[in-house]
Amino acid sequence: MNLIATNAGLNLNGFVLTDAVGVSDNGQFITGNSFNAAQGQFLGYVLQLAQVTQSRLIVTIRLPGVTQTSIVNQTFNTQVDALLNGTSVFTRTVTDPITGAGGVTALADARSALQVGGGLRRVVIGAPVLISNTTTLLGTTNAVVDVASGTSTSTATVNTFGPATVATGDLGTCATAAANNTNPTGCSLAGTPVTVDAGILNSNVFTNTLNTVTPTTTTTVNQLISAKWQVSATAGNQFGTVHALSGVAAFDRGDRLIGQLLGMGGGQSSGSDSHVARAAMPMQDANGLGGENGGLTMFGGYFGNWQHIDADPTVPVADVKGSTNGFVLGLEKGLGAARVGVAVDHGTSNYTVRDTTYPESLSLKHTQVALYGGWQTGHFSLNGAAAYGFGTAKTSLTTPTTPATASRDVRSWSLGAQAGYTVPLGKSASVELVGGVRHTAAKLKAFTETGGPSPLLGRDQTVHRTRAYAGIEAQAGIALGNITLTPRLHARYAHDSGDASGTADLLFVSAPNGPVMQALGPGVGRDVAELGGSLDAAVGGSVHLWLGYDGTFRNGAQAHAAKAGVTVTF
Repeated sequence: MNLIATNAGLNLNGFVLTDAVGVSDNGQFITGNSFNAAQGQFLGYVLQLAQVTQSRLIVTIRLPGVTQTSIVNQTFNTQVDALLNGTSVFTRTVTDPITGAGGVTALADARSALQVGGGLRRVVIGAPVLISNTTTLLGTTNAVVDVASGTSTSTATVNTFGPATVATGDLGTCATAAANNTNPTGCSLAGTPVTVDAGILNSNVFTNTLNTVTPTTTTTVNQLISAKWQVSATAGNQFGTVHALSGVAAFDRGDRLIGQLLGMGGGQSSGSDSHVARAAMPMQDANGLGGENGGLTMFGGYFGNWQHIDADPTVPVADVKGSTNGFVLGLEKGLGAARVGVAVDHGTSNYTVRDTTYPESLSLKHTQVALYGGWQTGHFSLNGAAAYGFGTAKTSLTTPTTPATASRDVRSWSLGAQAGYTVPLGKSASVELVGGVRHTAAKLKAFTETGGPSPLLGRDQTVHRTRAYAGIEAQAGIALGNITLTPRLHARYAHDSGDASGTADLLFVSAPNGPVMQALGPGVGRDVAELGGSLDAAVGGSVHLWLGYDGTFRNGAQAHAAKAGVTVTF
């Protein structure tokens, strides 16, 4: 008690506090006795103790910091290109990786663009190839977060003698905690000030809440990944070529029959033509000039044709081989200087597109009915013919899966006219100068392929070819007893116009409203040389046996025809 009084600065005037007798209810007042030895005097005393106040505060104790695993934010710039034979046909940039929705869609659209860009060419599409992949650092950010790791409390008392002012109550967050007789520092709140009067001891009890935290740093890295992918494809030969050849086959068949019927007239009554030769009508004199014939003539024979069309790298398409076999029958009536007749032929034409990987084939069965006639006066002759044909073309295209097959109806109309002028060369030989035109139109009906990965749909289409020609034909009669041999030769120059190489308008069955694609046959020259010869053997007065050869030659194609038959005059 004496120490408290001394520390409080009280002057006891020589008295010593000897005992304490009582304490007030709040513990602030103490009563007791004191003694002054010098004076031998006892006195009672009342001692007022310090006032007690309360304070609270929070102190954050920061432990050594740590860094969490970095977060990587990636953005994408993915470019997809499609090259067809080295030429770009598609490019797209998406903000997804190649395996994302945008990347997968871009790859699918690239493949579609290659297929569309290839049109009717066989397209071999390779796997996607990564051309480049670059990662660019766009920036780095750090975020520091205090992570609580523990909480504890402690108390401390700070005694203050008045006169003074102490801070009590909530002091907020402080930099340092309170310790006995040491006030906290760096507090965020001022607290509630309390005045301590002179001679009063204030005991301020601090409650320290100690929060332990660990500073945690999160690093975020922003990256841009730029990737370039490429899908390459090689466009090979055209597919669907046989559909274009359907018109070519019909042209050849119509031209063959019209050529035969026109060649049956003329000053020589020559039987040579560009496809099938029929023996001459019985000549009225050595030169076949003059005279009238009112008889009935029947003829019939076999015809065969073998042709080759070169590969065309500009389409591109492989080379084509074709063959035709058939027969022809006819009946003719002489009407003085004129003649009229009817004829029919039937045959099958087969074409093969000789692609080494995916060959194609065409088979055309075609029947034609024709009317023809001619008129002759002196050295001059004029002949005409018209024919209608009908048949079915069946096609087959080899594919990586199953063959794509189709069947389409073919109708044809053919017209021709020829004028000739005969020049006698002695008693049994002559030459004839001829000029004329032969025209064929083919109506190709619609069709739909079945089978294969990309079946085709063909539209109704009419194609035309017109051949104008001029040349010379020669014959000579050789008597061998009861048999008269008549060799004939012809040479003509011709020029084709129209769809000489053949075309077909096609669509994919999967896209019937898509763009129309045009299949082309191998390109051939339009200037044609027609060369040939035949041999007629007159057996008796009414029967003729004949055989011969006809060839056509042009740039990129040639055809060779053989024929044999019999003519009977009644």
